[in-house]
Amino acid sequence: MNSIIIDTNVIIYYLAGNKKWVNVINKLLDKKYKLYISVITEMELFAWPTLTANEQDKINAILDCVKIINIDSKLARIAGFLRQQVKSRTADSLVAATAKSLDLPLLTNNAKDFKKFKGVAVISNVK
Repeated sequence: MNSIIIDTNVIIYYLAGNKKWVNVINKLLDKKYKLYISVITEMELFAWPTLTANEQDKINAILDCVKIINIDSKLARIAGFLRQQVKSRTADSLVAATAKSLDLPLLTNNAKDFKKFKGVAVISNVK
């Protein structure tokens, strides 16, 4: 079974109805991909100050389709080593570390934020 890590921005675009990302996510689901996200993505999705109850329901629905990877000591260390190599935000380092620790590609709309991490396969140019 194929598997992939999904970055926060892809889910935000999906929830906003962006045709490109709706099609990509639906194709992955149709092809029975195992979808993963970092717990950081879960936090970022619920962090919007103006989040409505309807939007929370949509987030919960997509979260029911993914496996959420928690941060543990191993993941924290990988993220720390990645941050030693390149200047990055803590959240991006943790998402990249999640992909690296599972040896899975990371699907993102912001390839430039993640291509700098060695050992992290980034997918962004999809149709």
